[in-house]
Amino acid sequence: MISRPYLDALWGRVARVAARKGVVLDELYLEDARRERAWASTHAPPGALVEIDRGASVQVAKGGLVAFAAGAGLAFEDVEHLVKEASSRLRAPRRSPAHASLGVERLVAALPRPRDVHVTLELTRSRRRFIVRHAERSARAGHEAIEQVEVRAEAERRGRRAMIEVRAPFREDGRGLAAAVAEAREAARRALTARPAPRGKTTVVVGPGSGAALFHEVVGHPLEADFIASGRSWYGSHLVGRPLATAELTIADDPGLEGSPVRLERDNEGVRARRVLLLEEGVLTGLLLDRATARFAGTETNGHARRSSWRAPPRPRMTNTVVLRGKHRAQDLVGSVRRGVYVARLAFGRADFVTGRFSMAASEAFAIEDGKLGAPLANVHLEGDALSLLASVVAVGSDLACEKGALLCDKEDEVWVGLAQPTVLLHGIQVG
Repeated sequence: MISRPYLDALWGRVARVAARKGVVLDELYLEDARRERAWASTHAPPGALVEIDRGASVQVAKGGLVAFAAGAGLAFEDVEHLVKEASSRLRAPRRSPAHASLGVERLVAALPRPRDVHVTLELTRSRRRFIVRHAERSARAGHEAIEQVEVRAEAERRGRRAMIEVRAPFREDGRGLAAAVAEAREAARRALTARPAPRGKTTVVVGPGSGAALFHEVVGHPLEADFIASGRSWYGSHLVGRPLATAELTIADDPGLEGSPVRLERDNEGVRARRVLLLEEGVLTGLLLDRATARFAGTETNGHARRSSWRAPPRPRMTNTVVLRGKHRAQDLVGSVRRGVYVARLAFGRADFVTGRFSMAASEAFAIEDGKLGAPLANVHLEGDALSLLASVVAVGSDLACEKGALLCDKEDEVWVGLAQPTVLLHGIQVG
């Protein structure tokens, strides 16, 4: 049912309904998705579910106003109802997802023995196809797919607890899963021996891969154009052209990043997704745009409209936040630090996009002593504001790596994002 001929036929019919309501049909979006989850644990029963999700959304326009409505069902009657709802500026109600069972034998077989560390494995498979048409553009189709396992290892000793998460691509032959389980278990055991982290301004080396979460929150989100248009970003026109960081620092959002679990050919408005330089050689250079914010800015969209499903309107969003490769060897960056902190895994944290203030927690960190990694550290939080963070970057390594798994990023609705970064040396950043 989800095809260009069907979309074109549906467009003609519901556009006439819109005209009778005195509005213009601006967008018609159809989606057919299947999402699977399965989990197994050393300390709880296994389980699984399958969600089949089909729905449509419309946007109608009148003057400078745009209204959105969404609902389950792809038939003409369903979409006609949405046009009427949007014309009255009402949202369509959500329906409960369907449930089914899914075999979890592979996950159970991968659980470790002995079970001194509690291990939970969660398999996520998400595949969706969509097709979308706009008033000024013919139908475009796209797809998204995520298939990965999240390994969560929890260790406890003498009242002290530690938890580590590792993500890995899922393969039918199970290849790589055992290594991810072993990595998470060892990291959880190691965390039980961690000593308190130092406090105050210090030198921090952020390792490759997940370290890009810092720039995702502090640089990427504030450069999503809807935040700027609504005045909810620290970014301002007075910063354009000013060097904010070393010329070694370049940050991009790259929907087609090789090696990332998140790869998009088209965004959720059907526009070809393009790589955008957000910061080039230390200077702010780009914004992430969808059709609405591009019209507001008097320019063209750069293919960064995303939505979690047919239930949500498109918004400018990140795909893969990438700190581009530098020229230094990672071991030389660590070796240059007499005393400091090495962040091996960085978890998501919180950022105030208006002020630029942030606090990001490390899930695994180590002391640096005389240029070498030392004891594991507990409760490492990186704190500060956007401009001081950018100014603190001293050097960028050449060991660019992608975070192995996709992460869900929440901004009114959730979309999958990827991270990629080489080792980065920061001087004078607050550790709290």
